[in-house]
Amino acid sequence: MPPPFPTANSGLVPIQALWRRAREALALLRGGRFDCSTPEGRSKERYRRVALTTLSSVAAKAIGVLTGLISVPLTLSYLGHERFGLWGAISSLAVMLQFTDLGMGNGLVNAVAQAHGAEDSQAGRRATSSAFFFLMGIAGLVAAGFCLAYPFVPWAKLYHVSSAEAMRESGPATLALVCCWSLTMPLGVAQRVQMGLQEGYRRNFWNMIGSVLGLICVVTAAVLRASLPVLVLAMTATAALTQGLNWVAEFIYGHPSLRPSLSHFDWAIGWGMVKSGLLFATVSLANIVGTGTDALVISNKLGAAAVTDYSIVAKLYTTTALASLIFQPLWPAFGEAIQRGDHDWVRRTVRKSLLLAGAISLGTGLLLSLLGPTVVLLWLKGRATPSLLLFCAIALLGVLYALNDVLVSILSTSHFLKAQVVLSLLGGGAALAAKTILVGRMDSAGAPLGTALGYAAFFTLPGLALIYREVLAKEAH
Repeated sequence: MPPPFPTANSGLVPIQALWRRAREALALLRGGRFDCSTPEGRSKERYRRVALTTLSSVAAKAIGVLTGLISVPLTLSYLGHERFGLWGAISSLAVMLQFTDLGMGNGLVNAVAQAHGAEDSQAGRRATSSAFFFLMGIAGLVAAGFCLAYPFVPWAKLYHVSSAEAMRESGPATLALVCCWSLTMPLGVAQRVQMGLQEGYRRNFWNMIGSVLGLICVVTAAVLRASLPVLVLAMTATAALTQGLNWVAEFIYGHPSLRPSLSHFDWAIGWGMVKSGLLFATVSLANIVGTGTDALVISNKLGAAAVTDYSIVAKLYTTTALASLIFQPLWPAFGEAIQRGDHDWVRRTVRKSLLLAGAISLGTGLLLSLLGPTVVLLWLKGRATPSLLLFCAIALLGVLYALNDVLVSILSTSHFLKAQVVLSLLGGGAALAAKTILVGRMDSAGAPLGTALGYAAFFTLPGLALIYREVLAKEAH
């Protein structure tokens, strides 16, 4: 009788080892913390928090995707192609607005992660308080500056819209977005603290609530045939509301020891975070130029109606873009591990993450390219017919994004941050130049393809070489 499990020399899959690994992975999903007094315990605790954050991210993404799949036919039906494309172009401004915090949000993640690694709650509260009140001031300046400039911007020309309704709505819809964004900027401190503490699952809980409320707003707007500015206002105000509720839950009930207060505000710490945050702001601005301008380039070159196909395929790809959900929680984990000197854990985790990112993104990209056109045909019943080339280009871009998620998680730590700035500037500039050229020759598919080519040549490949030299090629001491 053959043995119940393959032997080491049988050449078959070691089922016992796989089963053991599966049980070890499931054991991480427990409510209590592991003992962090030993390197092994700290390793398990990091993986536990990463696992919880990843699972909650998948749940939040699933709800977000479901609400998106429901909302697209509703809004496309009552807005029409041009106004729907205008909505997509305006929404892309939310990505561009992220750099206005001068990188303090990302700087706060590093500060909280380092304070957590040093077990210094007072340092964490000083960083949180300083960031919160600085961001309040920045948000006020952004809102005031935008309101002053608003009457002088030719919004219809900027978005390249032609219908009277779209021309009339383009400015007020943008105003609604910017004003609500100014409210969310200081409230977003709660999310940054949760990221720094490797408790992203708390943030994901509120994101799920926000997705459901957003769907309710879309359905209500569709039924009432609301104008585009009203729709944008409802969606962005819902986001501000959920951010505010998260802030209360985090600092009143979750971690009151980190609650922002004027007594813990420190100008020196604040200015120090601004200076270090400018590096993050540079990275964010470069990434906005490189990755957040696809819809704007398409709208400017081809018209707002051409953004519709791109927006539909990009939204559909979010159903398969699972890799980023796994690797986002690694950034604060790497920062805390480096602070404690757990460098072997960093090496092992980087290797595993790169392999997993490649496998997941290639598989999901192939699935999108094969099934995407049929899904869109059944989903929208012929009201939009994106090209196969557009599906393939966005799938390729997804592979680059998955690998870059792993790279950014280690490059965002203080040791590699300056290198990330250089690579982001090169990659973002190359991506913008490439997509601007290719959109004129390949229609909307040229935008994601140009982004992918620019980042592959100037960010992903050099970043992989740097990480290999500085992390992977070094042996444990």
